[in-house]
Order: sequence, then structure tokens, then C-alpha cells
Amino acid sequence: MAWKASSRALPASFDSRSNAFINGTVNYGSTNIIEQYESNVFQLFKKWWQQFNSGIGVCCNCLDHKLLRICMTCKKKKDLKDVDILKYAHCQKCQDRYRFDKGSEEEQEKYRGYLKDENKPIECRICHNATTNPFFDFTWFELNTLHLNLDTFNFCADCILDDHADHETAKMSNNTSQSKLSMRILTVQILEKLLERKLEVDEDQLKCKLRHMRMIMTKSKNTSKTPEDYIERIISNLETQYHQYQDLESTCHCVEVWKDVVKLNILDFFERNPHFYTMVEKTDLEETLNGCPLEFESSKTEKELLLEIIRKGEKVNDKAT
Repeated sequence: MAWKASSRALPASFDSRSNAFINGTVNYGSTNIIEQYESNVFQLFKKWWQQFNSGIGVCCNCLDHKLLRICMTCKKKKDLKDVDILKYAHCQKCQDRYRFDKGSEEEQEKYRGYLKDENKPIECRICHNATTNPFFDFTWFELNTLHLNLDTFNFCADCILDDHADHETAKMSNNTSQSKLSMRILTVQILEKLLERKLEVDEDQLKCKLRHMRMIMTKSKNTSKTPEDYIERIISNLETQYHQYQDLESTCHCVEVWKDVVKLNILDFFERNPHFYTMVEKTDLEETLNGCPLEFESSKTEKELLLEIIRKGEKVNDKAT
């Protein structure tokens, strides 16, 4: 991502173009986090995640801090209004061929009711042929809208009984449900983008190239693991690394070495310097370390090899392997 930590511009989710959200909706539940990420992104990340774990939050109606339930009936109605449902429409032929989960006929009628003109032919998302009798992929719509409007229809037990007695509701603390896991994974993806923005630094503002590389590699290391591992291990470790980096009072020697690396083009196909990369990789990415990896004993071989190349002063024409 090309986001810069020093930027004070509006976050990417606030698009000022006209009709910017004509085919979609703004996730206002995440915009509050985006506005505050600059000062406290790590704590916001943890608190947002803890709300999914505990089901505790602020009731949208009475504003009390209690265990919450979400009104799935109201959420679904709002999702259907906010989302371009044509993205989920297909013709009878494709429905018969692929057997998408279309739910009940009553559900299908609900979807059709949100079309601007029910009699106007629409394009099948699979074969692109026109159809006047569309079906809607119930499962795909549900999965793609799980993260929408979560902050709008969370209620405490008292409020949900008063105003949503006949509606379908779900516990926000049900960690074992598939929908819950999907919501949590989507939340991680949203907040991971904020971390990328937080960790990004202009090359001319680097305090320590190797420690910055270590933060980026730590962030990327366990993204394929479960969300629990991601939160419990990676975020806490990143927070420590980040504050250590911010507390540096002077520019590290490795920054000057890195400038020579760039000047002499000592980079591989991926625009990485293999010596720097190996120095970072030799450290335990989940261990708290003091100092720059350039000065570690484990980096001695790579450091000597790299400095020898730099001393020769010969620009590398081909990418290093």
C-alpha cells in the first residue's frame, strides 16, 4: 500500500467524488476507527476485536454498555437497500445449472422487491444474458454483507424486546457460528489496512531501515493463521516494535547503508536487498529486541559481505539473486 504514516489527508473510505457509493455503501462502523487510527491504532484494533469476543458494547437505542443482540431482520432490510443486488442476480438457466442457494420463494420475493423496476430485464451475473425472472444468490449475499450495518442494529435485551419482539435476532457473543467467524475475519481485513498505513514511512524519514523492515515482516508473517493468533501475538508484538521505533532519538547507521544499497542497485527481483532481508529473518520476529539487527552477531556475515560490495562502489546492472 502506498499510504504514508505522516499524511493528514482524509482516509480512503471518505470519497468526495459524486456518486462515489452509487453501487455500494459506506461501512460507518469502521469509519470511526479510521478517524482515530493515527493516535491509537493498536488499542483500537484490540478493543474492536474484544467486542466480537465478548458481545459487550453500546446499545444503539439506550446507549447502555451491555451484552448485545443484533436484529438480523432489520439488518437484512438495510443491507438490501444499501447494496446493489444486481451483483447477485442470475437467470433460470444458470440457477438450474449451478444450483445456487436461493433460500425460500418468500426470500426471493424480498430480493425482487428491492429492484428499481421489477419488469425491466436485468443481466445475469454468470452468463450475462438478459432475464426478466431473476434469482438471487442468497448465500453469497449473506456472506458479503455480514460486516455491514453491525453498529446500527445492536441492542441490549430490554430494547430488543421492546421494539423487535417478532424479529430474528442473534447473540453477538456466539463465537462458534460460521457467520460470527466470517465477521471477525472481515474485521481483521479492515483493520489490517489501518496497520499498513500506520507502519508505512517515507524513505527520507526512516529512523532505522532494518527495524522498520522487521515491523513489516512481522505484520505479514502470520496472516495465514487464525485471527486469534493474529491478534494475540502479532498485534501485541507490533505495538512494542512500533513504540521502540518511535522512541529512537537519532537516525540509525543502517539508513546510510540502505542509501548505498539503493544507489548501487544491490536489489533482487522483488526490489529487496538479500543481505538486509536475511539479517531481519534471522531474528525472532515475535521476540522483543534491543538495537538494530545490523549490529547483531547473527548479522555479522551478511553485514561484512554487503559492506564489501559497497566499498567496491560498482553499481549492479542486473538484479542480485
